[in-house]
Amino acid sequence: MNYETEVEQLQIQVAFQESAIADLNEVVTKQDEELRVIRKQLRYLNEMLRRKDEGGSAPTNEPPPHY
Repeated sequence: MNYETEVEQLQIQVAFQESAIADLNEVVTKQDEELRVIRKQLRYLNEMLRRKDEGGSAPTNEPPPHY
């Protein structure tokens, strides 16, 4: 194998690796956003349980009766 062929093969490998890295980065970015949403939901649920355990009512999205 001559040097030109070796360089060409290396360039092809780098191109595939760059594509794979970009794909993986996209997946990681989506998973990060999903984790942020899940953490927010978990905090909300923990707060609801804490309030219920303390004898209060769980927060609702309904306005109070006097509105």
